[in-house]
Amino acid sequence: MQNLSSIIIDGIWDEISQEGLKYTTPDDERGSDFTVEKSDATSISILTTGESSISIHRDSFIAAVRFLLEGGHVSPEKACRIGANKLDPGELDKASRIHSGGTMVILYIVPILAATGIMGVSGERPNIVCLNC
Repeated sequence: MQNLSSIIIDGIWDEISQEGLKYTTPDDERGSDFTVEKSDATSISILTTGESSISIHRDSFIAAVRFLLEGGHVSPEKACRIGANKLDPGELDKASRIHSGGTMVILYIVPILAATGIMGVSGERPNIVCLNC
């Protein structure tokens, strides 16, 4: 049986994997732009403003949603820190890295999912996120 986080991502995959979509990482002070460069059924490749290409596995999106659901982060009052840090990642950051070879991808997952309305995010420091249930 498919779990809820997989069902959510499956339901929006066509929307979030459209090539050419532009987003900004979720930090009001240091946010940077990125674009969905290409995609297929299992991953999205983004291009950063610094011309780096990063591949984000579909399972990383599922893992991020699963983490928020399991932790009860389903309202602004119960939001959790994004915790994006190369050397000392927070729990949400760690959960999303598992399927992307250890690459920090949560900074790209959050704005993509927030654009669909299923996730709420605050770019104030510390950056926080929750599911919009």
